[in-house]
Amino acid sequence: MKPSQKELFRWADRLLVYRHSESSVRGLLPRTEEQNDRYTNTDNDARGEWASDNYVSNKSKEERPALWYAIKHPRTGEDVWPDEHTVWRYSFEKHLQIEPEGRLYWGPYQSDRKPRLKRYLKKVQQGIVPPTWWKFENCGHNDEAQKETAALVGQKVFSTPKPIRLISRMVTIGVGKDDIVMDFFAGSSSTGHAVMAKNVADGGKRRTEADILYELLLKLGLDLCVSIEKRSIVGKEIHAIGGGALLACLAKKITRDDVESLAQGIVEWHKLLAPAGDTTCVFRDSAFVDDVAKTNLAAILNQHGLKKVRSL
Repeated sequence: MKPSQKELFRWADRLLVYRHSESSVRGLLPRTEEQNDRYTNTDNDARGEWASDNYVSNKSKEERPALWYAIKHPRTGEDVWPDEHTVWRYSFEKHLQIEPEGRLYWGPYQSDRKPRLKRYLKKVQQGIVPPTWWKFENCGHNDEAQKETAALVGQKVFSTPKPIRLISRMVTIGVGKDDIVMDFFAGSSSTGHAVMAKNVADGGKRRTEADILYELLLKLGLDLCVSIEKRSIVGKEIHAIGGGALLACLAKKITRDDVESLAQGIVEWHKLLAPAGDTTCVFRDSAFVDDVAKTNLAAILNQHGLKKVRSL
């Protein structure tokens, strides 16, 4: 936005994040040094570093009468009550378990009037739930992405490449170690870069769609520089490589109901492509819900001259 414009300065970009089903698992972001620095071990507790937390709740004794009771101060022996507008966080029975475990902190030399609860670093969730606000210092920005691209190709080729740190964070929260990452544009290849870097960092075996396609090209002896076209058929993305020499469907699920429409769509596109030689059709083996779906799809393709049907 130009300084002369009257609107507010747009400081943030937007990312659309969604999940396909309830079975999707959201990953956690790594804890920061700042978060871990809150944990210390001033009393040489054998359980390791800890941070103190409130031992009282903001409920009143009228709201939670069972949580308003007296506990003994370990140094003075006096009864200690929560304030009338608060209650202890746990029941008296739970308190009797926590106290002998040495999980109450009464301050240096037990000088505090009320205790706090020890929470140990090794027992806290080893990661943080991703927030909806991602800062430049964590994810980079467009200028950083331009410099990353320039370091590889030596010139400004893409107008708005994405920083690798941004894509890496997206991979962290949304991709398992053995998953396939779909990159529908693959412009500056920052997604592929981020995926490979993530694999190096955590030993994962993530792959991008491009990885699989190029592996197929090598196995079939096709030139790596051949054209690749895409078309969606019944919601499944189909790749036509080398003008139709290879048709690849890497969808994760193919049901019996999908089979006929998917096969007919592939047949029609194959006719339009009109490749000079034989065509190989490749599908992900694990995508088929059962052998019936797999067999029926292959049979329909065979009926229309597509006899080289493979699964991977």
